[in-house]
Amino acid sequence: MKCKICGDKAIRPYLGILVCPSCRIFFKRNVKTKQTQLKCRYNKNCEINLFNRHICSYCRLKKCFSNGMKSNLLCSSLSKQKSNRIQRNQSEKFPTLNLLRSDQSTLNNDQ
Repeated sequence: MKCKICGDKAIRPYLGILVCPSCRIFFKRNVKTKQTQLKCRYNKNCEINLFNRHICSYCRLKKCFSNGMKSNLLCSSLSKQKSNRIQRNQSEKFPTLNLLRSDQSTLNNDQ
């Protein structure tokens, strides 16, 4: 299976199309923060393949969109991941506090 963006080995579909891990992370990293900041130094028609995918981010992101990757699907999955991460971090911050809350002993501090 080949990545629809660069032709590298693809493992599984992501946001509706088959992409390699490199293109998946590239899209996730660049879709919102740099979409308006990217510029092509050539003719906005660069060939994106395994060997030159890192040269023009503008054309690579454009190819992601033209092949069907959707930023609105990414946002919903990112917000779910973020809320799961926040919940996990809050419970990991104070594990002893959780133990103290569940303590049912009748001993006082002096004992």
